[in-house]
Amino acid sequence: MEGYLEKLSRVFSDTRVQLAATAIAASAATASVMWGSRHARRTRRVRDLKHDALDMLEFDDFSTSSSHTLMQPPLIPVTKSTPIDLSPHEEALIREQLARHYAFLNEDGMQKVRDSFVVVVGAGGVGSWAALMLLRSGVQRIRLIDFDQVTLSSLNRHAAATRATVGIPKVDALRNSFADIAPHARVEARVALFSAETAADLLGGDPDFVLDCIDNMETKIDLLEYCKKNNIRVISAMGAGMKSDPSRVQIADISDTFEDPMSRAVRRRLKARGIQNGVEVVYSVEKPGKVQLLSLADSQKDEPGDFSVLPDFRVRIVPVLGTMPALFGITMATHVLTELADFPTEPLAIKGRHALYARVLRELGTRESKVPAAYGGMQLQMSTDDCSYMIEEIWRGKSAVSGSTDKIALTRWHRDKPMSTSNCICLTKSEADKHDKLECAPEEYYSPEDTGISLLLDTYYTAKTYIDGFVVIMETLLDFNREFDTALFDRVVDALFGGKGDEQKMAQQVLTEFKEHELSWTRADSILTNSSSLQSKFIALQILDQLIQTKWKILPVEQRTGIKNFIVEIILNTSSTEESLRQNKVYLNKLNLILVQILKQEWPHNWPTFIPEIVQTSRTNLALCENNMAILKLLSEEVFDFSAEQMTQAKAKNLKAQMCGEFSSIHNLCTEILQRAQQPSLILATLETLLRFLSWIPFGYIFEMDLINNLCTRFLQAPVTRNVTIKCLTEIAGLDSGNEYKEQFVNMFSMTITALRETLGDLSNIDKVWDDYDDDEQSFIQNVSMFLTSYLSSHLRLVETSAKRDIVIQAHEYLLRISQVDEREMFKVCLEYWNVLVRGLYEDGRNASFGGSTGLLNLGGGAGQGNTNGSGLSSELRRQMYSGILTGVRYVMISRMARPEEVLIVENDEGEIVREFTKETDTITLYKAQRECLIYLTHLDAKDMENIMVEKLNRQMDGSEWSWSNLNKLCWAIGSISGSMSEDQERRVLVIIIKDLLSLCELKRGKDNKAVVASNIMYVVGQYPRFLKAHWKFLKTVANKLFEFMHELHEGVRDMACDTFVTIAQKCRRHFITQQPGEASPFVEEIILNAGMITSDLEPQQVNRFCEAVGYLISAQLNQEAQAELIKGLMRPSNELWDTLVQRASGDIKVLEDLNIVKQLGNILRTNVSACGAIGKGFISQIGRIYIDMLGLYKAVSEIISACVAREGEIATRYANVRAMRTIKKEALHLVDTYVKNCDDGVNAVNENMVPPLLEAVLADYAQNVPPARDSEVLSTVNTITSALGALMTDKVPLIFDSLFESTMNMINQDFTVFPDHRLAIYQLLRTINQKCFSALLNLPPQQFRFLILSIMWGFKHTTRDVADLGLTITLEMVNNFNASDRGISDAFFQTYFIELLNEIIVVLSDNDHKGSFRLQCMVLARMIHLVESNQITAPLFDASLPENSGLTNPAFVRQSMANLLVTAFANLTKRQIEVFVEGLFSFNDDFEKFRNHVRDFVIQTKEFAGDNADLYLEEAERELEQKKQKEKELALQVPGMLKPSEMDEDDF
Repeated sequence: MEGYLEKLSRVFSDTRVQLAATAIAASAATASVMWGSRHARRTRRVRDLKHDALDMLEFDDFSTSSSHTLMQPPLIPVTKSTPIDLSPHEEALIREQLARHYAFLNEDGMQKVRDSFVVVVGAGGVGSWAALMLLRSGVQRIRLIDFDQVTLSSLNRHAAATRATVGIPKVDALRNSFADIAPHARVEARVALFSAETAADLLGGDPDFVLDCIDNMETKIDLLEYCKKNNIRVISAMGAGMKSDPSRVQIADISDTFEDPMSRAVRRRLKARGIQNGVEVVYSVEKPGKVQLLSLADSQKDEPGDFSVLPDFRVRIVPVLGTMPALFGITMATHVLTELADFPTEPLAIKGRHALYARVLRELGTRESKVPAAYGGMQLQMSTDDCSYMIEEIWRGKSAVSGSTDKIALTRWHRDKPMSTSNCICLTKSEADKHDKLECAPEEYYSPEDTGISLLLDTYYTAKTYIDGFVVIMETLLDFNREFDTALFDRVVDALFGGKGDEQKMAQQVLTEFKEHELSWTRADSILTNSSSLQSKFIALQILDQLIQTKWKILPVEQRTGIKNFIVEIILNTSSTEESLRQNKVYLNKLNLILVQILKQEWPHNWPTFIPEIVQTSRTNLALCENNMAILKLLSEEVFDFSAEQMTQAKAKNLKAQMCGEFSSIHNLCTEILQRAQQPSLILATLETLLRFLSWIPFGYIFEMDLINNLCTRFLQAPVTRNVTIKCLTEIAGLDSGNEYKEQFVNMFSMTITALRETLGDLSNIDKVWDDYDDDEQSFIQNVSMFLTSYLSSHLRLVETSAKRDIVIQAHEYLLRISQVDEREMFKVCLEYWNVLVRGLYEDGRNASFGGSTGLLNLGGGAGQGNTNGSGLSSELRRQMYSGILTGVRYVMISRMARPEEVLIVENDEGEIVREFTKETDTITLYKAQRECLIYLTHLDAKDMENIMVEKLNRQMDGSEWSWSNLNKLCWAIGSISGSMSEDQERRVLVIIIKDLLSLCELKRGKDNKAVVASNIMYVVGQYPRFLKAHWKFLKTVANKLFEFMHELHEGVRDMACDTFVTIAQKCRRHFITQQPGEASPFVEEIILNAGMITSDLEPQQVNRFCEAVGYLISAQLNQEAQAELIKGLMRPSNELWDTLVQRASGDIKVLEDLNIVKQLGNILRTNVSACGAIGKGFISQIGRIYIDMLGLYKAVSEIISACVAREGEIATRYANVRAMRTIKKEALHLVDTYVKNCDDGVNAVNENMVPPLLEAVLADYAQNVPPARDSEVLSTVNTITSALGALMTDKVPLIFDSLFESTMNMINQDFTVFPDHRLAIYQLLRTINQKCFSALLNLPPQQFRFLILSIMWGFKHTTRDVADLGLTITLEMVNNFNASDRGISDAFFQTYFIELLNEIIVVLSDNDHKGSFRLQCMVLARMIHLVESNQITAPLFDASLPENSGLTNPAFVRQSMANLLVTAFANLTKRQIEVFVEGLFSFNDDFEKFRNHVRDFVIQTKEFAGDNADLYLEEAERELEQKKQKEKELALQVPGMLKPSEMDEDDF
């Protein structure tokens, strides 16, 4: 290999060869011949390879040859290192073209520009102009990214749009245009939608700058976050739409932006992701409001999301003045150019004008101090924000007289009137001095004809009218001592919802202050009674809702009664007539919700007559009755559906008992309505209400009355009521009545299927006519599927024996046909039942096999009864009964198979074959469910499954059903049933499948077809390791085929080839390491020998995957010497390059300034990490070879980074070379971390040989660096070492604390978001030290130990659950450690920190933002109280020297302290409630279940009904999920094939 590389180097250094290569490139014909020759060679190689494999396997029927599909090479991706080859003549032309730029930026600056690589994401109005000007200015490597096409509307703003380019991708239009301007430039056009998942690919290639010109908010945030976290320089464009003033375009840090809604939204979202600054943006400080978004068409208003270009993209059109996007783009390009050229610029951040506003305010105060008292002198009530608004928005930053912007000042307009925002004018300082001395009215002095001041004053007075008017309005509305002006309130609400600009902003401020006022609820009655605005009424109801949720219990009884009666009266008045009921439907719904909130507080103890009252009023008026049904429905939902998370357990139980006790009157009312009512809306409302009752009412009301008969015969076939009726039947179907009411269940099923036959027919063509159904019809079919699956899942065995067989089969045929409809959610419902059915049939058969066979027709007398499984039918009869249905299910499962996560090649929405980067959770879940179904279906009839798959594959071969989608789904299904067939059948099927897939390579032309077939071959063979292990020669052929795929040019094929090789290497490693019969050496040696050739076309990350796969093979070699030789061979190319580069760096440290060299070193370390992770502890031979050099390199790059940061500031951490050097540091740490995790019994050697030099290189560097240059990997690696070495690290803990702890905590103790990786890593390290080296903590200096405790408390105050849980876990473990320590030590700890820790735990326990950590909070609290209650803490936790504490005990003191804290925190709770809670804590502290429930009830009580309390029940949900997973795993172990090959050990096959 080494000789080959030397020869290759000599050949390409020969100038004659270079000239020859140039000539060849210029000749298309010659290139075609050479490509054809190469194609022919590869075709022969593939054919020979296949025939070799077939001969080895001796498959007589496997004789088809294949040829390699001719592939056109795609455009070469552009990266930082893409060469630009120019002749002297071309260079001269370009220099002339850029002469003015050379004069401006000088030689060095222009060289940096021309050497740069820039990525522009978004090629619309902004991005196209930015890219165009960068190209014109000398940038020679540009990547353009956009998914959209040129439209006619693009012509007003797009840099390259013409009528001829309409309809083609924007990036292609730009690239074509650029070719005429700078043909030498390398422009990569990527038609792609940027996302977080595609970021690494789209922003790869080491760009010097990224220009964010995206107009979708979430995508923009993903891009900025990726760039920020990966230290890529980026500049982002904010909104250019709805802007028209070019003078207000600014460049600023995102933290300095203001007045721009998009900047504000971006700033808020970035802050939520831990990014507060460091993102430069181009934005406008022009206030929006002059124009509005275009309104939606009537057809779009119901479902506006359906009309967006992509999900989550905006629907409404933003008006754009075509010049503004161009201005934004050119501004961005200018900034990027100056940054690339290191040309100093200082963009003016508009917020820097605060100094101006402060100066103007000071001078205004000085002027006011000179005003005579008679004129209201010194009454200044303005702020800097007022000055800002006056100067920028009213007077446009210039004098109203001269238009000058120099030394502006504010002063009174009329000298004799008090200073206010409505009596203030902007002038220059000298003009203001003259103005203050005027002896006449200013209107008489100034000449509007000369200065244009009249127009400015008109604008001024208009704006001031708004401000002053709203100030008066706010004062009026917030004065609760005067009569409320409802009409005025309505005008403010109208301004909020219908106004714009300043008017809307001021209305928002007024209403916000009004709603937040503690007495605002006292105005609700006036608003609800007198307001003519529905929006005003909604605001009043919001205020009442907040009052009921938070303050209801502290209101006097008479006020609560008054509010209750008032709401009831409004509801009665509003719903008293049919017309009013229809007109006020939304308003009534909100009123009903308010009433239900009151009911949850007052009923039944304070309102025992509610149910009789609502039943009585329902009989007086049909409209009232209909609304009362809605109220009862809401009440049922609140009590039985939502109570678990919003009420205490006792209260929920009480309400349910009350509801059940009073249901008879409600039932009588509903029955009366259903029997006598003729009004469809009332019947519908009653059925909707009844639907909510069915899950909890006594069974007698359902099965002993005429309810089911009425539902099936009267309402199921009526179009108006059929949907709610089938929902009612579904609810009944899901009930479990034990052995009671079996006959009623069967009759209900028969009546329902009979009614459905009359309504639906046989649904034979439903999959073809589905799109022709209206929404109501589609909803009915969906509800029918819900009924069938619910009923059959619960009562299948019952109807099999008690109902007619044709009824049962008809139900399954309905489900089968519904399953064929292309509606994913409905399919998932059907799939859930199919899994129930086939699992039951499989388990019947398995149980029957244990009980002995009884014959086909179960004629074995008494013996046959043992195999009926309680259904009356034997397992074999059941299989026969459903055989036709199961065949149909097999067809459906195959034709609708979801994509496995291993498959990377997919067809996108545009019909293109692309590399998939996004893993859709929903698709993965669906695949798992379908795979389970197919496994059972195969076990039930493997021959039928084989026939169907072969049949569908034959149709692919003859072209009758050929498509990428059909082939993909078939192969995904084939791969999913691995392990469910016998070995012989599996062998037979795979022979046919692989034979035909290889033939498809020959039959189908084109690179996309090749990619599809290749991906399917790789997926299928990767799922059958049992077959591969049993046939070595075929396994070897598959490996060689994968190596061939590693040379393919299609995106994703090489990735999948590497991934599949890893999968096979993990499962079949021993076969590669063993010398097979007839072979000269183990195959792994051949792979290592040819590794350079195999990986020649792979990207670095793909090479790493290849090395990982070979590493798994090497790990199977148990002979240490032989394994070391294999490692040496695998790492030889990397080691040779490593030695060369390290030697060069040792001789001249400036070598590390070469970005390419730094990147090579980083890639070498990544390769070592990949191989080490696969090989394990045997990799020590390789680590020992490079370890000292690696640490030396770590120190060297650390010094360079530190020097760069000292010279350039923190901005240097974003430079490309610094980022690359940090990669070296991170990968070095990853290598140590990976080895230590796998070192097993070698911890002593690690402690003696690896740890000391590592800590020397790492700790001081970390402490001395600026925060952005500190790598969280340092913390993670030290944590791994501490966890592995345990007590051996005790003596090193002080050094670790001095270097890592305080420096990291000072980075993260200002908020809960920045440096998230460091945040998690430091708490993981603290926990490990507390677990493994606790004695070291006892020796910390007191001040440092105090800082440690405060840091732990800071940890569990986090709102992110992972960090908070770590903080609580550390607290619990530390309390236990100290309790087990020497009594003197534990007493000192508890006396100092016990009460403080206890108080902080209670604080987070009662905080809404910390509910996710509820279980751990309770565990800590219970443990601490138990220590006190059991007197395990003997030292007094109080000051025993005080006389008032004489005789006080720790339990009494803690009770008192907790009660005092809770009284202060919860003013709405009585003293008795708090006492009961505290007593409960001490009573239940040794029974965690009771303790947790007691605390949960209290927490819900403190903020009852105030929000979502689901997180308080997170433990139960997680435990239930874990139990479900464990049950599924146990079941999977019993069913052959249910575990995926990737989930099984190598020895399990």
